[in-house]
Amino acid sequence: METLYDKASLILNPGIYDTGKVYCTKPLDGSGDLTFTRASNATRVNADGLIEKVRTNLFVQSQALASTWSLFQPSGSGTIVRTNNYATAPDGTMTATRVQNTGTSAFQWVYQNFTHENNTISVYAKSTSGTNQTFRLFGSNGALNSANFTATNTWQRFTFRVSAVTTVQPIGIASDSSGNAYDILFWGAQLEQGDVMTDYIPTTTAAVSVGPVSGLPRLDYSGGATCPSLLLEPQRTNLALSNESLNIGPNSLDYSTVTPNVYISPDGYQNADQLTETTTNGRHGFYQYTIVSSQTYTASIFTKQTGRRYIALTTDATGSNVTSFFDLQTKSVLTSGTGHTCSVQDYGNGWLRLIVSFTASSASRYFIWGGSPNGTDISYVGSTSFSQTFWGYQLEAGSYPTSYIPTLGSAVTRLVDNLGPQPISADLSGNYTLFFDAKRLADGNDTARWFYATGLNSTNLQIYFISGGSGRVRIFFRAAGQVTDSAITWEDGPEQGDRYKMAIVRSTGSLKLFVNGSLIGENTTSVPDELTYCNIFSGASAQPLSQYLIFETALTNAQAIELTTL
Repeated sequence: METLYDKASLILNPGIYDTGKVYCTKPLDGSGDLTFTRASNATRVNADGLIEKVRTNLFVQSQALASTWSLFQPSGSGTIVRTNNYATAPDGTMTATRVQNTGTSAFQWVYQNFTHENNTISVYAKSTSGTNQTFRLFGSNGALNSANFTATNTWQRFTFRVSAVTTVQPIGIASDSSGNAYDILFWGAQLEQGDVMTDYIPTTTAAVSVGPVSGLPRLDYSGGATCPSLLLEPQRTNLALSNESLNIGPNSLDYSTVTPNVYISPDGYQNADQLTETTTNGRHGFYQYTIVSSQTYTASIFTKQTGRRYIALTTDATGSNVTSFFDLQTKSVLTSGTGHTCSVQDYGNGWLRLIVSFTASSASRYFIWGGSPNGTDISYVGSTSFSQTFWGYQLEAGSYPTSYIPTLGSAVTRLVDNLGPQPISADLSGNYTLFFDAKRLADGNDTARWFYATGLNSTNLQIYFISGGSGRVRIFFRAAGQVTDSAITWEDGPEQGDRYKMAIVRSTGSLKLFVNGSLIGENTTSVPDELTYCNIFSGASAQPLSQYLIFETALTNAQAIELTTL
């Protein structure tokens, strides 16, 4: 196939990218690069098979506690002396800050101000004297919520989860609960959203974020892929709140107790909760109420078998009480309730994503995730020997689940991924071939323009995944002001989750569509000539894209069949 690729004038093989840009491997002069936009953070599955979230260290000057950190020193309580770059830090640099607190009975603080939702503070600390010394990590919501820690003669990282507040409050390092003096080295302070501390992110004059931040294309390795695809998704909002913290409202428990952060979750951190049953006769799990409208929604949750084999979702979202059951041992749908479309995705390491789609009836509706002793009952006498493990509950408007969207106390929206428009520098004035290697996430009822190219006289080439048939795809040309279309329709694919290789071959007076090694159809009317711009993904659908090629020639039937064979 190398001889074909050598003829391509534009090759997108998403392996190199930057904020706002996806670089093409050919040509090398930048003329084939594509622009990218997404005005929000997102997640992806990285090369290690873990869900990678955007992580942010909100503290500024995380290694220089004498720069922009404020002091609280009540009159007569002593003083705080800070010396930057005093000693060797855990990373081997001379960047540790010495903090000498001379107080003996009053609280003294080194802090920054924040409004925070379920944040976690962490810092490295080491005693300067060789003897153990105590200090506190704190967050204030009128009264200090804090924890004492002991610094020893070796560097350790300490962490404390700060309770949520809705007003600006100090967060930082303080004398211990008795107001004792200390002389301690500190380094690597971090404040981040979530239940647990994550890998340290250094900051200077501003907060720093890492991961799939706004404007950064996502190379996704879902399904254990060894080569990534470019994940392009529609806008979606996760309506499930505090979706990693089942012991925090609006989550409510059904005859269960929560032990937070027991298991390593699909994001690689120990932040998945365990729900242990009580012995009461009833439901055992957790639930939320959410206001929904009359449209299609998809609920999903990550779980693994740590106790009960069977997990159920019970909801009145369709207007009546309906339950669907899943078998974690066989990784399958056991029973789909009336009006529910269910599926299971395997994320590895024992983690499964359970998925239920349905058409909702407008109201405030309950969604109950819990165990089942037999795959048929949701109310039973519980046992403290059994538990369920959940993480990452998601509820979104749409007919299929999209990439994971973490939430705290409010709904979170991930905005649309857009690739293009981009001028095509190739000579596409007559004969050309467009090639896509992609995967379909939407189901057969999704109507969305996915590829759009502008030609002469405002003539457009568009590829639609349309209603009217399961997996139906329609390719058409529409000139400015046209009502009728010149189209080729691929009636039998792709289904949701299917990978496909598609080639559109344009020669004089002819347009051909090849898919997965077969000629699907040909059209000989209203075929446009030159293409000047392309826009990959514009609409409500989602297509992870592995490769996109433009050839300045019409491939032969044999070449197109070879190129598109899976």
